[in-house]
Amino acid sequence: MSAEGDLECEIQDIVEELEIMIALKKTQLDVSRKFVQHASRLLEDQSSGYWVDDGEALWFGPRLLVKVEDRIRHLESLLKSASIAAVLVRFCPARCHREDGFLPCI
Repeated sequence: MSAEGDLECEIQDIVEELEIMIALKKTQLDVSRKFVQHASRLLEDQSSGYWVDDGEALWFGPRLLVKVEDRIRHLESLLKSASIAAVLVRFCPARCHREDGFLPCI
């Protein structure tokens, strides 16, 4: 197998791993949303013990959701970059060879 073929296989492995990570993070987001929904119901009840004296809830739910959503967006951008790299590696070598030698692709 050529160096380009090895690189293409490595990039494809990275793409697959990123897809798995994105799926896991989306599952985490779904679970987190359900958690926030149920915890919010508890917080609506001031007798639940989650309230401080001035009536403010000690709550981190919205920040948790934003954090997971940001992570998903980051992983999706990495997936897009890896997919582009895979296409470049697959098609670039055929375009870069010349009769008198090798022309760098990038």
